[in-house]
Amino acid sequence: MHKYVKELLGGSLIYGLSGMISSAIMLFLVPIYTRVFTPADYGVLNLINITYFLLTIFVIFGLDNSAALWYWDKTDEPERKKTFASWAYFSVFFSSLVAVLVLLFSEQLSVLLLKDGQYSSLLNLMAIALVFASLQKVTNMWFRVRKKPAWAMIYALIVSLTTIGLSILLVVKLDFGLRGVYWAQLGAAVVCFIISIILMNNWFLPQHFDWQRLREMLRFAVPLVPAALSFWLMNSAGSYFIQYYVDKTEVGLYQLGNTLASAVILATGAFMQAWSPFAFSIAKEENHRQTYADVFLLYTYWSSLALLGMFLFAPEVLMILAPPTFSGASSITGLLSLNIIILSLPQIIGIGCALAKTNMPHSTATIIGSIISVVLFMIMIPSAGKEGAVLATIVGNIFIFLYIYYRAQKLYFVPYNLPKAALAIIFAVILSFLGLWISRNQPLYFSLGTKIFLFAAYAIFIVYRTFSIKNKGDA
Repeated sequence: MHKYVKELLGGSLIYGLSGMISSAIMLFLVPIYTRVFTPADYGVLNLINITYFLLTIFVIFGLDNSAALWYWDKTDEPERKKTFASWAYFSVFFSSLVAVLVLLFSEQLSVLLLKDGQYSSLLNLMAIALVFASLQKVTNMWFRVRKKPAWAMIYALIVSLTTIGLSILLVVKLDFGLRGVYWAQLGAAVVCFIISIILMNNWFLPQHFDWQRLREMLRFAVPLVPAALSFWLMNSAGSYFIQYYVDKTEVGLYQLGNTLASAVILATGAFMQAWSPFAFSIAKEENHRQTYADVFLLYTYWSSLALLGMFLFAPEVLMILAPPTFSGASSITGLLSLNIIILSLPQIIGIGCALAKTNMPHSTATIIGSIISVVLFMIMIPSAGKEGAVLATIVGNIFIFLYIYYRAQKLYFVPYNLPKAALAIIFAVILSFLGLWISRNQPLYFSLGTKIFLFAAYAIFIVYRTFSIKNKGDA
């Protein structure tokens, strides 16, 4: 067990660094943006950004999965170049088509999505940036399949540093306001587009494009798109409902809470990058099922510790990173962290579906889960605002987890100890609310001291349980 944990942690570090950098950029920009923009402005940023993420689903179109599969299936380099060139040309063409449509109807989209036509110029900048960012996913996957994690990290670092530098220049120094955010994103996208062309020049030559290869890859990828859309609908579209039923200020607080909660992704995202390659690599080992179960329990234990930290210290973190006008975000940061952890769990317990070579449980669960969340958005947001949006999303993700767990166990049984995993998460939530209640209306030193004590005590317990699993095989 010990050697497997070391291998998985090492893989998490290697595969996760580029993802960590991308997530960290949002946290770095929080103290800058919250001191320049109002919560309502922050809400506008959120609404445009989730629209951007929606459009990228169509630009990528599930071809990242296809590219990885065809790359390993075709061992000679000319065939591999066909795969990446076909994907790259599709991404550039389709993103350009989407951008043209946004440019033509930007004012109407601004009214539809933001209830105000004045934001059409921001949508235009977003659309142009979409075109230049179309090769980022292609380049990142190119690094990954060729086992060049250092290059992937450097590439992500260039994106992040360019975005941060331009944001400070345009938003803070030159006072471009919201336009500065999207000019900065466009500038970073152009820089990385040029880098991609230079690095992958021999792979992007027109003669490598192959219609037949693209059709085959699209045929494989198309079934993944509805699931991706459903996932976006459940975990991002809540902002649209918050604006419709409440206002942009509430959207801004929701976005800030989400950004702070994304600190959890710095750890979980790295783990998830490494999990699938690790899980497949030991699938022939004698005790691999028990290893899967142990890893799942370890993951929930350490995730519960991260969850406790996000719940307890969100108010103090907000005091440092944002002015008092954003303090309302603290009420949902912990809940959003819980949501991130819950939505990551199916990727671990769903390994049984992957080994059984079927994605249907994931697709079915995501589509039904998104329907559940959307219905709850309409019921809970009018009365509970952003908190209602988070709770609706959590319910949908809990359904997805339970459904995939049930189906995966039928397809490929693994001796998971679900009660222990659930108790760890539940106990962390209870301890969180207890800590917040005890420290309420208390002096800062008492409040912070209480929270540190609770966090440290729970951390000791988690370390003890970790060694128990590692040494005794307790699952």
